[in-house]
Amino acid sequence: MPPSNGPFHIKCGIQRNILASAMESDLGSLFTNAQKGVAIQTAAIDMGHDHPPTPISVENSSAFSVVYDTSKHNRSQAIHILVCWVQDCVRQGQFNIFWESSKENLADYYTKNHPTWYHHKMRPIV
Repeated sequence: MPPSNGPFHIKCGIQRNILASAMESDLGSLFTNAQKGVAIQTAAIDMGHDHPPTPISVENSSAFSVVYDTSKHNRSQAIHILVCWVQDCVRQGQFNIFWESSKENLADYYTKNHPTWYHHKMRPIV
């Protein structure tokens, strides 16, 4: 992951769609975050702040491989449209999508049920 100043936007929400797999769920989240990222990038560029591609991490290796066309999956037309939009943004240099293990993803800490010792270990970090 490239060095950064930290996240500047974090979106938390509930997906209202019924999805067939974790990969589709991650692709939907990636699309939602990328949409917001494009708006923020456009505003920054309009103000004269050029920047490198915005890094976005995904923890699902299947979603990562679909975005970069290294594997093909059967998916619904709605998910296919989302994937094509994200792929276009990556090709245009707007985003750098990278895979990150859930062990290294601090945001994932809040979504899992951990034992007490793990909470004590993570408390100073988060």
